Amino acid sequence: MQPSTFSLFRQILWTFAMAWRDSRTYRKRLGLFTTSIVLGTAALVAINSLKENLTESIHTESKSLLGADLLVEKSQPFTSDERQLFDSLKSAGNDISNQVDFSSMVLFPQNGKTRLAIIRAFEGNYPYYGEFKTEPENSIQRLKHEQFALVDEGLMTLFGARVGDSIQVGALRFGIAGKLEEIPGESAFETLIGPRVYIPLAYLQRTGLIQQGSRTKHKVYFQIKSSEALVQVQEVLKGKLDLSLTKMVTAEERQVALGKAMENLYRFLNLTGFMALLLGSIGIASAVNVYMKQKLETVAVLRCLGSVSWQTVSIYLIQAMAMSLLGTLIGAVIGIGLQYVLPIILVDFLPISIDVHLSLSSILQAAAVSLGITLNFALLPLLPVRRISPLLALRSAYETDSRLAKDPLRWLIYVMIIIGVSIFSVVQIKSPDVSWWYGLLFPLGVGVVVLLLAAFAQLFIHLLRRFFPERSSYVWRQGLANLFRPNNQSVVLVLSVGLGAFFISTLYFTQNALLSQIALSDKNGQPNLVLFDIQADQKKEVEALVASEAMPIMQNIPIVTMRFSKVKNVQVADLNRDSSGTQAYFWEYRTTYRDTLDETESILAGKFHGRASKNQEVVDVSLAEFLTKRLNVGVNDTLVFDVQGVPITALVSSIRKINFTRIQPSFSIVFPTGVLEDAPQFFALVTRAKSSAESARLQQKLVQAFPNVSAIDLELIVTTLDDVLSKISLVIRFMALFSIATGFTVLAGAVMTSRYQRVKESVLLRSLGAMKRQVVQVMIVEYFFLGSLAAVVGVGLALLSSWALAHFFFSIDFSPSIWPIFLAIGLVVGTTVLIGVWVSRGIHARSPLEVLRAETL
Repeated sequence: MQPSTFSLFRQILWTFAMAWRDSRTYRKRLGLFTTSIVLGTAALVAINSLKENLTESIHTESKSLLGADLLVEKSQPFTSDERQLFDSLKSAGNDISNQVDFSSMVLFPQNGKTRLAIIRAFEGNYPYYGEFKTEPENSIQRLKHEQFALVDEGLMTLFGARVGDSIQVGALRFGIAGKLEEIPGESAFETLIGPRVYIPLAYLQRTGLIQQGSRTKHKVYFQIKSSEALVQVQEVLKGKLDLSLTKMVTAEERQVALGKAMENLYRFLNLTGFMALLLGSIGIASAVNVYMKQKLETVAVLRCLGSVSWQTVSIYLIQAMAMSLLGTLIGAVIGIGLQYVLPIILVDFLPISIDVHLSLSSILQAAAVSLGITLNFALLPLLPVRRISPLLALRSAYETDSRLAKDPLRWLIYVMIIIGVSIFSVVQIKSPDVSWWYGLLFPLGVGVVVLLLAAFAQLFIHLLRRFFPERSSYVWRQGLANLFRPNNQSVVLVLSVGLGAFFISTLYFTQNALLSQIALSDKNGQPNLVLFDIQADQKKEVEALVASEAMPIMQNIPIVTMRFSKVKNVQVADLNRDSSGTQAYFWEYRTTYRDTLDETESILAGKFHGRASKNQEVVDVSLAEFLTKRLNVGVNDTLVFDVQGVPITALVSSIRKINFTRIQPSFSIVFPTGVLEDAPQFFALVTRAKSSAESARLQQKLVQAFPNVSAIDLELIVTTLDDVLSKISLVIRFMALFSIATGFTVLAGAVMTSRYQRVKESVLLRSLGAMKRQVVQVMIVEYFFLGSLAAVVGVGLALLSSWALAHFFFSIDFSPSIWPIFLAIGLVVGTTVLIGVWVSRGIHARSPLEVLRAETL
């Protein structure tokens, strides 16, 4: 070994030894710093592992997601020729199962309660892969030969039904064969919107539910004997089916579609976990900054003893790296355990069970991101150490080098942090359907919130200095002065606590805005009950039934079903049905006709024509704004409709904006009167019930007298939306807890960082005669104002962001309640004070001399 190499090796060993020795007094404090990044790292490790496990589970159980090899679906009954085609494929060694899906009211005779449900009438051996999870087991078999039904577990629990009871579907009563707990390829979340009820297909016609205008989905599931045969079957079906009316899905396509849907979940979870990591990294940077200011004299002494600049920097760089590595390792271990918890939290959103196992690549990837981001933040406060001269050991004060702001390395690290965060965000967001620049919105949004929090904190401190309350009591003056003491971390504490308050408050205010907006439709005499699928020959009788309950008939709306056959001279049949941009061309539309605008509508462009003139060849129609965007049409564009076999040419005369928050039917296409009156149609009746009991009584009578007529009431919508939002908010709150817990960890670390300074203050105050109570009160005042500033700014920004979401994204009014705002602020302030005082405990409980000895050992 060459002498120069040996000398360098000795210097490196000495540097590591000095880093170890120098940390002895501060290891407890340094250990607390590492906890700032633990939760963020744990979140990333757990989420990356979840993604890997779920991807593998989706691939392994791809066929059980569909329950078959191939699904053929149509919104109208299959023709006799199509049925013959399916039978010929079955005789070739394949198996088929039939199913018809539609929505209808169900009645529980035991208590007379009703509920809108999704009815699935089926026959055959479906599912071919996977199985229905029922209680009792295999109760699905009873539906193949007897008049029984399988009922969603949640629906049975809601109405207190048990196996062996009966349920009325249309004109028939079915015995409940079992509870339906899981359906292949469907998550529990989907049943919140529409609970499922399975009945035998053989009894469908006898229920009397399939009428003119009934919206149904007719499905045929195939089990194909081999993968080669699957390709042949697809080719045969594509050649003989009308693909403008028919949809085909294979198990592989279902797997890809589910994978894309799960990507959105990964993105959200990863970004929230990354937010906690960023917050912890900011905390580490601040803690290291204060720590290094306390080490300036030590560095100067080392320089006097002959240490060169790179050695002194390396001592504390090694400590920072050790902190980052230790925090990353602890976080990774916690994340490994957390990956077993996340599937439980997300169980309602996952269509399959997950086989949880360790994924080394996912763990290493998340740990590398955590370590890289943390080290970049920790490097920032180490840069000034390079410029500390030996002369500082002889000075009584330290002056900041004015050249620090111009340090190119400092700006290089800033650029590295920005690029690193941006790349991570872009990687999470980018997909074939989403442009890469959307990924920049996350760091931009976080940056704006952080800058606003920091700006308000700096402004408060500036105003406090300028308008300091000189006449206040000593406790108040000292507590407020602590906010701008040397080496204070007020801005970092406001950032850490304020961000957590911002996340949780935004979620709460947005959820409440959605619920309160729908609840408003129950006021001021607005409709709260809609009856639909009323046949023309039932119209007068249903009106009479509603009138007998002393309920007003506010609207009786005719509805005509139709499809597009041509859009702007382009034949719909020639378009690619599988393209995401053409789906709206193939929809079946429920349209209406009237001579006036509804009160929920306003004209954005063109002119609304309410009446068509006699013998008008091209009629005027009004389209909803969202539909014109999907179809890429505007005013004066031509459309051709297929109205149940009859072509009608129309001109887009106006574009409407619709307020969808009102509980009444809204239509994307509105015709003038004088065009569709003779077309086959059904009706929807809008009314208002004075109470939930009155609404329930009418619905019970409807089910008995008109089983095909369904009802949607305000109580059902509010309950369903509340359940949906509660499920979603549970996940969001769970992930937000990482940021909140990290924020309070940063708070505890910041208090611990300045502990020695607080010890000296406490000793000085006690030596001057201050009582223990006064010292504690000073700290309470300081943390009270820190927590108040963080809470007020965080909740204030949450109100602003919630208003923006309500106004621009949901298009609803935003009128938050006052008391939740004060409650949120109070909780944040109280928690901040408790943590601050708890971490500072002990510095005032003993004598000044004893404390000084303990802190300096």
